[in-house]
This record gives sequence, C-alpha cells and structure tokens, in this order.
Amino acid sequence: MEKYSPDKKCVLMTKDQVRAVDSWAINTVGIPGVVLMENAGRSCAELIKDKLKDIAEPKVCIFCGTGNNGGDGYVIARHLSNIGFEVVVVICGNREKVKGDAKINLDILERLGQPASRARDSTSRQVEQLNLSDGDVPAQVKAFAGNADMVVDGLFGTGLSGQLSDEYKQLIETINACNCPILAVDIPSGLDCD
Repeated sequence: MEKYSPDKKCVLMTKDQVRAVDSWAINTVGIPGVVLMENAGRSCAELIKDKLKDIAEPKVCIFCGTGNNGGDGYVIARHLSNIGFEVVVVICGNREKVKGDAKINLDILERLGQPASRARDSTSRQVEQLNLSDGDVPAQVKAFAGNADMVVDGLFGTGLSGQLSDEYKQLIETINACNCPILAVDIPSGLDCD
C-alpha cells in the first residue's frame, strides 16, 4: 500500500486494501470498529456543515443501509442534529438486519431522541423506514428528501458484493436524481471500488 503523504488529497484503495487497513486498525492497533465508525461519521458531518454553512436552517436526508455504511449515517445524523440541522434518517432494508457497530449507533441515536424533527406532522418518527417492496420507491424518496439541502448515501460502502436487486437499483437511481448535492459515505452505492 502506498504511504500516506499530507500533500495527497485522496488515496484510492481496492476492496481488499480497505479491508486490510480496517483489520490492521482494529486487530493490530486496537481501535474498536465503533470508534472507526464514529470518526468516519464525525468527519462526514463536519464536511456537510462546511458545505451548507450559508444555509440558515439546513436540512439533510440520510439514507442508511443495514450494514456499517448505514452505521456511519447514524453517526452523521447524531452530529448534525446536535448542531441544529434538521435531519431525516431513513433505513432502507430490514431494520432487524442492523447489527454490531451500526446497531450501537442506531440505538444511541434513538435513545437521544434524535434526530429531533421540526416537521409540523406530530406523527413524524425519529427514524423512518423505506419500504423497498412498496413499488413506489420514487414517491417515498421524494417524501423523505424532497426539501433536503443535501442527501447522504449511506446505503452500501466498499463491502458491496454481488448484484444489486432491482429495488435497490431503483432506490439508488432515485436518490441520485435528487435535486441537491449528494454525499456518499466511502463510495457511491452500487459502485465496486475495485
């Protein structure tokens, strides 16, 4: 692997290299995975804060998968909510599949009562659920992200393997068509980092 240099903006890695770096950080250095997730999510939140600094009441919609990429999304939501952003978190997939470090961060988010919704609809939940089998995924995405100043793609990261289902393809295409900037955690969902 190429040595880090501060004058380089980005180091591109293959899927195996990303896994090796994560494994080294966790198993050799002793940094727990949940700490890596916290750092990734906090860094993304800081970037979003900087990008939306000129908007009075910024609104961000975060689409979270059921794996660690979604876990990064929950951390982002917590940090943005803490600084006053209006945040909508949407779980895309079976909520029961959220495990490990991602589940820890989802639980923290919900125990803190975040994100605190400023929506007029008093029935708004803290964390929304997108129904992929509904058939009208575009309408659901529009309902959640229609007035967002930024959308976060926390669906799939570098660990994506295999083909996407038609439902996820439609979801990703619909998110990518949102009329605002999109921040992808790790890599845009659906792309293979190799």
